[in-house]
Amino acid sequence: MLVNKQSEAPVEQRTIIFLHIPKTAGLTLYDVLNREYGRSNIFTFEGGRQRLKESIERFKRLSMVDRARYRLLRGHAPFGLHEFLPNPYAYVTVLRDPVARVISHYYYIRRNPRHALHGQVAGMTLKAYVTSNLTTELDNDQTRLMAGVGDSIEFGQCSPALLDQAKANADRYFLAVGVAERFDETLMVMKRTLQWQRFPLYTRQNVSRHKPYAADVSSKTRCLIEKYNELDCELYAYAWKRFEKDVAMIEEREAKLFHLLNAAYYPYGRAYSTLRAAVRKLRAS
Repeated sequence: MLVNKQSEAPVEQRTIIFLHIPKTAGLTLYDVLNREYGRSNIFTFEGGRQRLKESIERFKRLSMVDRARYRLLRGHAPFGLHEFLPNPYAYVTVLRDPVARVISHYYYIRRNPRHALHGQVAGMTLKAYVTSNLTTELDNDQTRLMAGVGDSIEFGQCSPALLDQAKANADRYFLAVGVAERFDETLMVMKRTLQWQRFPLYTRQNVSRHKPYAADVSSKTRCLIEKYNELDCELYAYAWKRFEKDVAMIEEREAKLFHLLNAAYYPYGRAYSTLRAAVRKLRAS
């Protein structure tokens, strides 16, 4: 029976905490989590600095009994949510190549008028955005979240000690650290590690359209992103090695069955997602 390294509690008795790093296919994973854990058993911490703070305070105001009933916590919150849980816990997350993540984040802001930075970023080039210091999400954000400091450290002040803390947290508290570029295998690793009862069938959600691939961006801009995210690059490489070991534990027959089932599910899932988006748009109008 799989257990967390710092406790003897079995996985099925734990509250799972999905540390959702922005632009790492998290919303696609949300649909999988909804089916596996049930919406009523999930507490979602809202995005944005103020809304996140309010969500955390709302969760802290719940009774211990109410906090303990949630099977899953998720959101753009840094490591540390376990401090508010009375019961055993385990973390999971998904990392992404830092260059690709920053590019995706830039185009997401440009196409989303409701984003707080849209007005400032809409007229910027990618290179200007990378060097703008507008948000700590451009400065080793994956390391910040994994280490548990979030935006509490000023832009440009991340130290190698922060990377060491992120790695230590990954080793001690995270049952699975996935890789966005290998999403199918990430889901299969989570299915095995978290002992999911159903296959994690999915369709892509919140995908940035009309954006270049990382390889299409100029070498100077790529180098700038890597410079500002040096710790993230190291953390990603570290996680990749661990991920390879986890993938090797997946049974080939199980992986093939998942691919077949997901291929059959995909048209249905796309139609459902389109209908749901239309309903949300009508309700908002």
